[in-house]
Amino acid sequence: MDNKPSKLRATKQQELLATLRGEIVQGVFAAGDRMPTRVELEERLGVSWFTIQQAFDALRREGFIRTDGRRGTFVVEAPPHLHRYALIFPLHGEGTQGQSRFYEAFANAAEQIQQKMPHIDWAFFNLHDRTDEKDYSELLKQINTHRLAGLIFVMSPYRLNQTPIIQLPGVSRVMIASQSSNNIPAIWMDYQALIEKAVRHLVDSGRSKLALIMARMTPDHIRMFKDAVTQQGAQTTDAWIQMLHESHRAMAGNLIELLMNPNQHQRPDGMIILDDNLVEHVTIAMMDAGLRVKEDLDIVAYSNFPLPALSAFPVHRVGFDSRQLLEKCMAAIDSQNANQPCESRTLIKPVSESEIQDTLGL
Repeated sequence: MDNKPSKLRATKQQELLATLRGEIVQGVFAAGDRMPTRVELEERLGVSWFTIQQAFDALRREGFIRTDGRRGTFVVEAPPHLHRYALIFPLHGEGTQGQSRFYEAFANAAEQIQQKMPHIDWAFFNLHDRTDEKDYSELLKQINTHRLAGLIFVMSPYRLNQTPIIQLPGVSRVMIASQSSNNIPAIWMDYQALIEKAVRHLVDSGRSKLALIMARMTPDHIRMFKDAVTQQGAQTTDAWIQMLHESHRAMAGNLIELLMNPNQHQRPDGMIILDDNLVEHVTIAMMDAGLRVKEDLDIVAYSNFPLPALSAFPVHRVGFDSRQLLEKCMAAIDSQNANQPCESRTLIKPVSESEIQDTLGL
């Protein structure tokens, strides 16, 4: 049986769909504008009413248009190519261990932003480097059909470097990473300012012998901490700077025993736990060891706000506001879409829990 007519009809539908979608994306029909009637499109493009209806149905499913009874068909007030942002997380289990609270806070921030700005929409994807993944295919489809304002990579997307997700031109992108790559702007946290803020709080609280615990520690982190301690007139030792990987959180008790053993000549009286995945385990270990907050030491705990770090003790929380981080990502994408200059690297400043509460009027 010859199926050429049906194939030809499908091709015409796709061509018409691409034409109408392209005119919306290019601003020929702006948000809220009335679309041409079916009769007008029949006369202008020489296609059948059925083909036009199929194209309109597809545009409605994609979120570009709405029908208002006899008044006609209109472009929606918040079309996806301007207001829908893709949040791309690394595939769970592939280098994401220990990042769960950061990702949870980021998803929480997205929800809060949407409550404040209902016209904003999010599309969530989990990707690694396999092009046969379901999320990869769906993301590529949404890119090709202009249903996204841009891509926000919630981690450096280096595993996707050779894929169309990175290589396709005309797509606005931003990533949460320490450095820009592939001409993708980077938004990152000012860890030096964070460490300085944490040290300053401990010194202002009367503490002078400071320890640092992190899950992922680099020579830069150690340098930042030692410099901040020296500048504030406090002291530390290499033995008080420890790394506890989140996969070994159960070893927190051993680490606290080493750091806070009462038989030591001297031990820290102030501690910075610079990973919110560790705070609960380390503070429980302190409680089990019989340590007393304020009497024995003060603790500064890292938090990805608005998700406070869980703690068995009262702690002073400092960290970064995931809402601000996400808003900076959105602003970078909006600048690219408007052909405006965009910084290749932007740092956001740390905040304390009290500063977050003041901002929210709590």
